[in-house]
Amino acid sequence: MPIECPICKSTRTWKQRKLLRGKWIGCHSCGWEMSQEEFHERGGTHGIKTKNIKQVNSGKKRGEMPHGRNRNHKKSSDKNSSFLLIIIILIALFFGYSYFNQVEDNPNSQDINYPKGTNEPINTNPSTSIPVAIKEEYIECTKSDDCGKDGFVGERFCNEERIHQNFKLFECSIPGTTNSSCSSSTKERRIETCEYGCQEAVCLPRFKVTGSKTDVIINNNAREDILLNVTYHVFSEWFGKDSTSTQLFDVELKNEKSFTVYNNDGCFNAPCYVEIISSVEIK
Repeated sequence: MPIECPICKSTRTWKQRKLLRGKWIGCHSCGWEMSQEEFHERGGTHGIKTKNIKQVNSGKKRGEMPHGRNRNHKKSSDKNSSFLLIIIILIALFFGYSYFNQVEDNPNSQDINYPKGTNEPINTNPSTSIPVAIKEEYIECTKSDDCGKDGFVGERFCNEERIHQNFKLFECSIPGTTNSSCSSSTKERRIETCEYGCQEAVCLPRFKVTGSKTDVIINNNAREDILLNVTYHVFSEWFGKDSTSTQLFDVELKNEKSFTVYNNDGCFNAPCYVEIISSVEIK
């Protein structure tokens, strides 16, 4: 019988095993194994009792485990090593997958750096010809038409003897650059010049003839006196009046004048009409 087992103290026959890792000698009782070299260092020989057990073991410190190992301890260590290896592989796969996705989303990411607090990339390798994403700059206008269409705005109005209307003009300053800007201005523009004056955005005629209940009313807008030949019709069913007459009327420049052609005070409360048929200036 060989040497005493340092684990179970058994002196039963040791069993020699030849594995891929070399020759190992195991205790037949507890399965503890030691290498063949350690077995010989302890003074053991196959099938022969040794007297050097105490001498070999005396070189070990108290409580120190032998160089050999228990089979169960070996299996536990192998399991721990396998578990640790699996964890390392999983971590490597995770970081590899993350890096692959990052490169796939941005193939030029190795040349692009994003400063803290911004989304604008910076090319850290200017010598490369790889295009770098640049934030598009806003240009407000390249010509005045981009700002709006010029044209008249608002209603017409009288300005002395002229008809005016506001005109809006658009302008592009510093066109085609990031400093470009639009502006507009509004100015009066003359639409028409009135020879005889302007009223309610309409040019006045040289003269105007109207009728009332009993009068012929003439507005002379000319800058001179005028003589008019006016034909008018007087009608009043109440008083049985129905007649047509022609008469000359003289009106001073820039003046309005009324001429009574039907003298009837009853027309103040009764229906009477003076209708203008024609008016011709006599020069």
